[in-house]
Amino acid sequence: MREILFRGKISDEGWIYGSLDLSRQIGYPSVIRVYNTNEYRSVIPKSVGQYIGILDANGTRIFKDDILKITGVNRSGIFVVIWDDYRLAWWAKNIKIRDLVYKDDYFQLLNCSFQQSRLKVIGNIHDNTELLNQ
Repeated sequence: MREILFRGKISDEGWIYGSLDLSRQIGYPSVIRVYNTNEYRSVIPKSVGQYIGILDANGTRIFKDDILKITGVNRSGIFVVIWDDYRLAWWAKNIKIRDLVYKDDYFQLLNCSFQQSRLKVIGNIHDNTELLNQ
């Protein structure tokens, strides 16, 4: 079974990880119960992201809004992790279509060992906006 985990940013203090609690409203509409504690923290709503159940090549958890470097035969480039409501799946959207051989700007993220070796988390859209402009 997949681990359900969220993260959220607390201004300049950094990130916290835990479960999303929609029943508590403390200043922000997004509250996270800190992992393995009974502490609840308000987080910046736009920063909340869910763990997608996949690790990268270095064993780092991949979350929504992470920036990935993907390498491979058919796909390579810099991608942002998104949830696709239409396809009901996690996808990586290429930030530069020219990086792809077949001009396809999406890459479906699957929990497979062959795919894991092709993925590397290099940042996220909240802390590393400079990566989006390379």
